[in-house]
Amino acid sequence: MSGDLAMASDDRVRTLVDQMGPVNYAYNVRELPVNYIRDLENKRAHGELSPYPGPGGMVNPALKGFPGWTAFKRFSPIAGADNITAATLIIDTEAETLLETEKNGKLLYERIKNRIDARYTVLPGGTTICIR
Repeated sequence: MSGDLAMASDDRVRTLVDQMGPVNYAYNVRELPVNYIRDLENKRAHGELSPYPGPGGMVNPALKGFPGWTAFKRFSPIAGADNITAATLIIDTEAETLLETEKNGKLLYERIKNRIDARYTVLPGGTTICIR
């Protein structure tokens, strides 16, 4: 759901586990200029670009696939943090290389820790890429 953690608006969810989750896309893609995103959206709307992001969208060779940066720029799961009611476990790694944990997992924990059952843990090691 745009702008929310999906579970923040679904009362059937009883537990949330966030493992190195990129919950703060506004921060994570801050280096992508708004005009660049607007230009991509306009080109897609006029059929000049495929609606599916292709190899030109690959930024980090450690990640397989091609992210849709136009969607990410406006997607903000952290915005739904105040609506989380389920017990939450947030897991980061000490040598995370893909995200700044202080602006993602740690930030989410700080937003929710005083009102729900929340735990934040940092595991030894770094990012494990398991995308197929």
